[in-house]
Amino acid sequence: MMFNRIVTTKREALPDGASGTARTLGVMAAAVRGEIPPDYAGYLDERIRRAALSICSTVRGHHHGSEIAALLAFCRDSIIYRLDPVQTERVQDALTTLEVRSGDCDDKCVLLAALVAALGHLPRFVAQFNGTEFDHVYCEVFHGGEWLALDPTADGNNGLALAGVGWRNPAHSEWIYRIF
Repeated sequence: MMFNRIVTTKREALPDGASGTARTLGVMAAAVRGEIPPDYAGYLDERIRRAALSICSTVRGHHHGSEIAALLAFCRDSIIYRLDPVQTERVQDALTTLEVRSGDCDDKCVLLAALVAALGHLPRFVAQFNGTEFDHVYCEVFHGGEWLALDPTADGNNGLALAGVGWRNPAHSEWIYRIF
């Protein structure tokens, strides 16, 4: 999936601790909402919706839980986990992640949140705190009257669990961040 776009990168120093994590979550949410230049491609962008519809093409209508599971499986299994550059927190928009087919936990979560939102499901982010620092983020989606965990980095590789809908990595504490 090539989109032939020019991607710009904005660099800024992030504060340490919770304020740096909050800034990163804010950028992630802005990317999902389509508020990041150069082309502002968020969940309302037709390219994102077409990708979500393509991923869910074998899911029957009104099977929303199966849509969510298909989108999680795609982000978990088809997007390769890659670290950010040294001493850098880089957040990709959903189209970039689709194009390069790789990203870290925040990139995979931005893509997953944009895809589920494009199909009418309400996502949010959850940052995990290990007792000394925030070290992971995953998505949740509101479905069936409850928030379901969606962790697209738990891909069964390198000793990680193979996560399905509802699986979450244990954490000391979690911080919920609303996108909408």
